[in-house]
Amino acid sequence: MENTVCILYKIKNGKKYAKLTLAPIINYRDFHQMSTGRIYNLKQEIKQRKVKVIVDNNSETPIYIYSNLGNYIEHKDDSFNNMFYIEEEKRGFFPEENHSVCGRYEIELEPNEEKEVCIICSLEENIEEIDIKKVINDEVKRIDTLIEDSGLTFKIQDKELIKDYIIAADNFVVYRPSFRLHTLIAGYHWFLDWGRDALISFEGLLLIPNRFDIAKEILLTFIKNIKFGLVPNGYSGFDNRPLYNSVDASLLLFEQVKKYLNYTKDYKFIQEKIYDVLKNVIESYINGINLDDNNIYIDKDNLIVSRNT
Repeated sequence: MENTVCILYKIKNGKKYAKLTLAPIINYRDFHQMSTGRIYNLKQEIKQRKVKVIVDNNSETPIYIYSNLGNYIEHKDDSFNNMFYIEEEKRGFFPEENHSVCGRYEIELEPNEEKEVCIICSLEENIEEIDIKKVINDEVKRIDTLIEDSGLTFKIQDKELIKDYIIAADNFVVYRPSFRLHTLIAGYHWFLDWGRDALISFEGLLLIPNRFDIAKEILLTFIKNIKFGLVPNGYSGFDNRPLYNSVDASLLLFEQVKKYLNYTKDYKFIQEKIYDVLKNVIESYINGINLDDNNIYIDKDNLIVSRNT
């Protein structure tokens, strides 16, 4: 299950009849863009409580919404205009954009009635087959296992702090299907996996919480597309092309390999999978690198120089 959000509402009604209304709002944009002043064109296919929404004729990527209870009522030309983002304003960006309100679910509640309402939104079509309780329980167990395996609860008394740290750190670990390896999106959610950011955060996200198997995959991810000694600083969000616009990403790779060895003593993995790559990186820096106009070389004082940084 990918690209899916599950929400479970546990409702206990009071002494009077009530109606719960859930109105999803939709946006459809790149994460670097804003839908300021946008007017949406929606096409909806409704099959009882499951809805297929096509935004602005993007039929190759429809949005699916499903509720286990209630009636779905389609809205026409409805929008939530000028939603204000406080954090965006703090970061110096324009903070307002429009969303579309595609419709609403209405769930009726009798006096003293209790209900569990499951709402699922996804890019996957078969969302009505999802057992949302199982998804939530499996995720809770997975996080509990990460917390226990980290060993940090034995070192720090504040268990809630450790739990918050593990959950926060885990949010940056993603699976890159094209590599069949995990990667780090350290700049989530504004960037994809950037070499510098991922390697700088490598110790805190993976080594301290004892996620050594994932750490190995991250090292393999960032040597996969090394070119002329340069670790990709990132991958294009448009065509997934590696970007070689960093002088020090390769140097940070050495630092993280050293930290990996300090934590794991796994010299066999480094010798078999990483060592030859590191030798080639050193040779490339000694010989000079001119890739994507970086023009990297060793100066007379043995410091690394790049004319475009």
